[in-house]
Amino acid sequence: MGSVTESWRVGSNTPPVIAPIPNKTIAPEQLLSVIISVTDTDVPPQTLTFSLDPGAPAGAAIVPTNGLFTWKPTRAQAPGTNLITVRVTDDGTPSLSATQSFTVIVSDYSVLTVGTNLVRTGQSGSVPITVFASAGLTNLAFALDVDTNRLSAFTLSGAGPQVGLASVQAVSSNRIQIAFGSTTAAFQGQMKLADLNFIALSNQTSAFVFLQPTNIQATEAGAAALTNVFVNGGRVVVIGNEPLLEAQLTAEGTRNLVLYGKPGSSYQLEYSGDLSGANNWTNWVRVPLTNLFQVIENVDPNGPDVFFRAYEFIANPPFIDAHAPTNRIGSLTLFGQAGVGYRLQYTTNLAGVISWSPLLSYTPTGSFYFVGGLSLSNPIIFYRIEKP
Repeated sequence: MGSVTESWRVGSNTPPVIAPIPNKTIAPEQLLSVIISVTDTDVPPQTLTFSLDPGAPAGAAIVPTNGLFTWKPTRAQAPGTNLITVRVTDDGTPSLSATQSFTVIVSDYSVLTVGTNLVRTGQSGSVPITVFASAGLTNLAFALDVDTNRLSAFTLSGAGPQVGLASVQAVSSNRIQIAFGSTTAAFQGQMKLADLNFIALSNQTSAFVFLQPTNIQATEAGAAALTNVFVNGGRVVVIGNEPLLEAQLTAEGTRNLVLYGKPGSSYQLEYSGDLSGANNWTNWVRVPLTNLFQVIENVDPNGPDVFFRAYEFIANPPFIDAHAPTNRIGSLTLFGQAGVGYRLQYTTNLAGVISWSPLLSYTPTGSFYFVGGLSLSNPIIFYRIEKP
């Protein structure tokens, strides 16, 4: 019969040993992962627990059981030099621990931002170009991908005081090249570089035109290339004859809709939970648009999955939307045709011979007309529009 022999070392507990950890240099928002290597000569093997000593940067973490260190520094933590101390502790008697420190340098960065705007077809507009630089920049150049079938005649104006050179030129049918050079003072901190001017071409449909910077080249004051450049692309909402709808989801989970269209026009919004058929749309709300856009908040006609569409309408014959809030001061939206004269009348009783009293005469400049401040002293009031 065979036998098994086990040998155990009898003596005092020995501390674990952490292998040297190389220093690291990373960009902000770059994930750093490091496996901490440890040896422990005690037999039988002891349970080792990893931790970070006080002073570690916010967001840094280590898995207690396997020593996986992770950190994804934010932009607010750049630039910076961070001394991080890792500790490993055994469960011997007495419990012993060891530490090892290493340095993580979070490098400089810049943020290039192209702004937004709304324009009608055939009109001119502009978007601001801004930059944030944690270290001084002397030169910044980038290509801007843009649909030149919708926007054209690009120029730069309103350059910031630290801008010594500003140029823009077309390099292809859907790309322009923009370059900035600093004066004796470098670009540092948050600053506006210039406005990018353009013309929205006539006779085009409504569209969201995105302005996405690419091929970015940035040079620091010491002539070194800066590779950590974040980009916030821009957008131009070009409004022609067609309305546009944009869905938004707030941080609180509220759904909003943004309707873009022609000021003075009336739009009908519809919704559907099923796009499999042609007649699954339900009227939801009418929007008299006074500006280039209107935000419709707390959208939930039939959630959670719902589709929306909008179309322009001109009411002929005219009709009325009545609004009676709890304070009994009501308002009316009168839909009709621009430039046509109407008379608004009212009565309190539709029984028997109806006597209509005049309230006002009006000629809308658009496809709707607002009447507010109606004191609802009578519990029931009826209105009608008469076209002379």
